[in-house]
Amino acid sequence: MTWSLEEKPRFRPLQSLPEAHGRQRYPARERRHRLSESDEMGAGLRALESGGMETTFEEMKRFVGFTNEDALSLSGFRTVAQPHLPWIVEQFYERLFEHPAAHSVFTGPEQIARLKATLRLWADRLLAGPHDEEYYQLRCRIGRVHVHVGLQQMYMFTAMSVIREAFRQVVFRELAHDDRQKERVLCALHRILDLDLAIMLETYREEHVARLYRSEQQAALKRLAAIGEVAASLAHEVRNPLAGISGAVEVLRDELDSQDPRRDVIREILAQIRRLDERVRDLLVYSRSVPLRIELVDIPELLHATQALLAEEPLMRDVDVHVSLPPGLVGHPMDRGQVQDVLINLLRNAAEAMHGRGNVMIAAHRRDGGALELTVEDTGPGVAADRREEIFTPFVTTRPQGTGLGLAIARKTLEAHGGSLTCASGTRGGACFVLVLPPEAAFR
Repeated sequence: MTWSLEEKPRFRPLQSLPEAHGRQRYPARERRHRLSESDEMGAGLRALESGGMETTFEEMKRFVGFTNEDALSLSGFRTVAQPHLPWIVEQFYERLFEHPAAHSVFTGPEQIARLKATLRLWADRLLAGPHDEEYYQLRCRIGRVHVHVGLQQMYMFTAMSVIREAFRQVVFRELAHDDRQKERVLCALHRILDLDLAIMLETYREEHVARLYRSEQQAALKRLAAIGEVAASLAHEVRNPLAGISGAVEVLRDELDSQDPRRDVIREILAQIRRLDERVRDLLVYSRSVPLRIELVDIPELLHATQALLAEEPLMRDVDVHVSLPPGLVGHPMDRGQVQDVLINLLRNAAEAMHGRGNVMIAAHRRDGGALELTVEDTGPGVAADRREEIFTPFVTTRPQGTGLGLAIARKTLEAHGGSLTCASGTRGGACFVLVLPPEAAFR
């Protein structure tokens, strides 16, 4: 059959549903313990004024005016709407299949059957609530699934319009006898559907930002790879002459009498050669992409081994290093050697900041979600708030003999693991470096 634009109906008539669903009286509403819209708005504002933290979903609900009364209206309407949910689902998928670009993301009948069941559950939870943080996270996951399967963003708007119209028809049929209640339910439906649409569209924004970040990251990696190639070539040309110069100067030194004042000059020349060699070596490490050798590492063993490794260094002899571990913390995936290098660098930096005398605390704990957090906190002068990001920039250093690449290399190592390295203010006045490694699942 061919429809003209004027003749084609937007929906199959609701009366075509099985008559067994019937028309049901709207259940009596419980009116106690409800907040009016003005009361709920005021509660949100008072929470903000008192310094309370408002979640994203709470702010969204406050913005559209979704109240406890709206939630009760939807919950009451659910009883009469449930028999019509299969019809709403069919309306939704009939509209999708009118547009090849919309249904091209589906893989077959089995997937469509699963998605129809999911949509029915989505519609039921829309009415049933509770509209809390769990509800918000569930809607975010649904949005991310749409992004993952490649559904275009414009279909999110149009699909929600189809759902909205289908619910409107159900409201007009089932609540035709009660204009006041019909208006309340329609207002509540508009608000909750707007909230759901906003949540799911936010997942598209997240994907757009992530795509931009990945693009910028790839461009940066290409630039870094080019620099690395130049640095590797230059390093060979520089380091070999440096080794030759160092050897020649040492020969000259050995020919001088032990009391010859020129030995002091030669000592300074050798020190500067070593410093230049360290700069070249650090540049090579920073510019090269060193592959990770991921293994399950015993965290207590790693921290205690690092502590013991540095214990006999002259700079560390008057530095007390304490390790704090929660019970039950054992293994976590990582490149053991590279992460230990980061910890060594941070401990040496702490010792230098304290001029070789003070306390350092290394602590570890498991974050919610499974990420591992390690902190290295000292009792030194700390790092000014406006410099806590700058210190990770290559060649930025506060030490006269520093290369300015230690922290840049350390952060690069953590980011290669999918984690992060940041600097904060310590609880004892010094600096606190926070290392975060992603959950074990990220390494599978």
